[in-house]
Amino acid sequence: MKGTGETVDGLEKRQKILQQELATSGEKVELLNNKLQSAKNIFGENSVEASRWNAALNDAKNAQETIAQELSDTTAKLDAQKAAESEMSAEAQAAAEKLRQQAEAQEKLRSSLEQADTKIKQFDQELELNSTKLEGSKDKTDLLKERQKLLAGQSQEVTSKTKILEDALDACGKEVGENSEEYAELKSNLTDAKIKQAEIQNEIRNTTEELKNQKTTLQTVGEGLGKFGEGVEHIGQSLKGASTAAAGGLSGGGGGGGAAPPFS
Repeated sequence: MKGTGETVDGLEKRQKILQQELATSGEKVELLNNKLQSAKNIFGENSVEASRWNAALNDAKNAQETIAQELSDTTAKLDAQKAAESEMSAEAQAAAEKLRQQAEAQEKLRSSLEQADTKIKQFDQELELNSTKLEGSKDKTDLLKERQKLLAGQSQEVTSKTKILEDALDACGKEVGENSEEYAELKSNLTDAKIKQAEIQNEIRNTTEELKNQKTTLQTVGEGLGKFGEGVEHIGQSLKGASTAAAGGLSGGGGGGGAAPPFS
C-alpha cells in the first residue's frame, strides 16, 4: 500500500488540532443560534438584528463544515499512512527473517564444508604416511590394502562434500540467481570437489592394480621356492641312494677274503 507522504506523527497532531477546532466551532454555532433565537423573540424574525445573527450563524456553520471535512480527510490520510507503515513493517520483518535464514544456512554450509575438509585433509596425511612406508617395504600387500581403505574413506567424504555443494548451488540459483558471485564461488568449489573425487578414483584403480601385481609376484616367488624345494629334495634323495649303494659295495668286498695286498 502506498503511503500519503506525510508522517503518522504529523497527521495525528493535525487531527488533534482539527478536533479541537471542530469542538470550538460547534460551541460557536450553538451560541450564535441562541443569539438568533433571542433576536427573533425580541425584535422579530424579519428584524435587522435577527438578519445579522442569522448571517453570522450561517458563516459559523460553513466554517464548521469546512473543519469537519478537513478532519475527515486528515483521518483518512492517517489511516492510510498507518496501514502503509504497518505493511512496510511487515515487509521489513519478512526481509529480516529471510536474511536471518540465509545467514543460518550459510553458517550451516560453512560448518559442514569445514568438517568435510578437515576429514579429507586427515586422510591426505594418512595416505602420505602410507606412501612413505610403501617406499621402504618389500612386502607391500598389507600396506596396499590399508591404502585402499584410506582411499575409500576419503572418497566417501568427498562424495558427501559434493552433495552438500550441489544442494547449496541449487538453492543459491533459486534465491539469488545463477549470475551472482555466490553462485560462481559455489560452482567453482563443486568443480574442485569433483576433480578431487576423480583423482581419488584413479588412485584407487592404481592401488588395486598394484595390489594384484604384488600378489602375482608373491605367488610366482612362492611357486619358484616350491620348485626349488622339490629339486633340493630330489637331489637329497638321489644322494641318499648313492650313499646306500656305495656302502653295500664295501660290505660285499669284505666277505670275499678282504682286499688284495698292494705287493706280492
